[in-house]
Amino acid sequence: MKHENWNGFIEGVWQDEINVRDFIQSNYKEYHGDASFLACATPRTKALMEKVQALFALERQKGGVLDIDTNTVSSLTSYAPGYIDKENEIIVGMQTDSPLKRGVNPFGGIRMARQACEAYGYKLSDKVEQEFLYRTTHNSGVFRAYTDEMRLARKCHVITGLPDAYGRGRIIGDYRRVALYGVDRLIEEKKKDKAKLSDGAFNTETIRLDEELFQQIAFLGYMKEMAAMYGYDISGPAANAREAIQWTYFAYLGAIKEQNGAAMSLGRTSTFLDIYFERDLKEGILDETKTASYYVPELTGSAFGNATIRELLDMTTALDYDENYNNPSSRIWEFSQAGTPYPKPENYKGAKSYREFLQSVKQKGVHGKKFAYRTVNTDALAWVITRVCDKPLADLISEYFWQPIGAHFEAYYQLDATGTEFAGGGFNAALRDLAAFGEMIRNDGFFNGKQILPKGLVYDITENSNANKFDKESYPLLKGWAYRNMWWVTKNSDKAFCARGVHGQTIFINPKAEMVIVRLASHPEASNGVNDPFSLPAYQAVADYLKTK
Repeated sequence: MKHENWNGFIEGVWQDEINVRDFIQSNYKEYHGDASFLACATPRTKALMEKVQALFALERQKGGVLDIDTNTVSSLTSYAPGYIDKENEIIVGMQTDSPLKRGVNPFGGIRMARQACEAYGYKLSDKVEQEFLYRTTHNSGVFRAYTDEMRLARKCHVITGLPDAYGRGRIIGDYRRVALYGVDRLIEEKKKDKAKLSDGAFNTETIRLDEELFQQIAFLGYMKEMAAMYGYDISGPAANAREAIQWTYFAYLGAIKEQNGAAMSLGRTSTFLDIYFERDLKEGILDETKTASYYVPELTGSAFGNATIRELLDMTTALDYDENYNNPSSRIWEFSQAGTPYPKPENYKGAKSYREFLQSVKQKGVHGKKFAYRTVNTDALAWVITRVCDKPLADLISEYFWQPIGAHFEAYYQLDATGTEFAGGGFNAALRDLAAFGEMIRNDGFFNGKQILPKGLVYDITENSNANKFDKESYPLLKGWAYRNMWWVTKNSDKAFCARGVHGQTIFINPKAEMVIVRLASHPEASNGVNDPFSLPAYQAVADYLKTK
């Protein structure tokens, strides 16, 4: 049995049976280096930790417990999703619906749950007390099984570590299975195990095993529901390292929601997850700190050669290149001439393709200091992406965006004479499909029932964009704005951002107003300056109106 999310892994017994050990032995590679490859904590991580530390301090001030929900019995689905900072979290999931709020788990023993609440000034609700009048908890069952001698030895503290004191021992589940196989495959295998029981004797042991398997299947289904509440579908195997971490954590989270988390361990997951990271790196997932020439050696010697991927994304490259559409002597005209698919004049001596032109652009100044919109950055980045993925840009757009959003119409790219897509301005698509794309971005990568792009992208665009690098002189109408990941960022209170074309075409996204506006335009003058005084206030006016509804 094979799954597309296993591409890049070495095949083995693990594909045909649930066998994480064989997967690890088949795929891991020992690392002999040092820690120099590690990066420092990101601003996102630091911001999260600051909030967590503040909550810890508040918890200590309150005597060790911030809050207890005494009305809700903890289960996989009894709480709505909880977050520390939803927009800032990459891996999500909490035991309750808010940070450091304790839930109650009386399944171990109702008396222990009651005493734990009272120790911090809380009272277990009458609702929960009444419900557990008709349940047998772990401890009540254990005490029924104790002999008189065992009870006496326990009372005198002659014997410690009895089942009532340390419930189920130390539970170390294999939570990695969820990441490697997905919940549906695990349910399928459990159903096979259950079916085999019918071939044996109908006795106490068989009945007990049958009930255990029934519960396992049921709880795997509940785990899917829990993950879906957070916007994730864990029915299939994790597709990448990030999902592998999230899937594994969901499995552990589901377990501690139902059991006593104090007696549970995550287990050894580092080698397992390292295999996913290794595969992702091999498949060419971009490192934004690498230079363009690292991926495209042909760019060595050009301005793009020593520019990082991050500098291309944020257009903070220092180029000897100007983009004045009203001046035929501007280099944007050279770029256009290079990329036209039509035959060149007989005396033409310039570049004959987009990529040939990119190699001719020289550096002027220091990269990373200042933003300046230059279309050629987009085409240099597209060259890197297509080289890494070994696919044309059109195929990548189709695979990663157009098909997942369920686009209604085909889109196409303008090509140069060599068949290279014009990434900086040659994309043609229908209005409703561009709107669907914008809505996917607004919803933090989630659309059509699936997570198309990693969560946290909106936060990265709006919060990690740097207004200090914005060229205020060249963009006097965009005071306070910034630029990040190929998006123009308003930095206003609505955290609006947009994609903008020089002829007025726009995808304008306002998260606070839950609004996406798509405008197709072809203003005769190639300048945002003639559109912005009218269009930007209009977009905001629509947003302000929607916020009142």
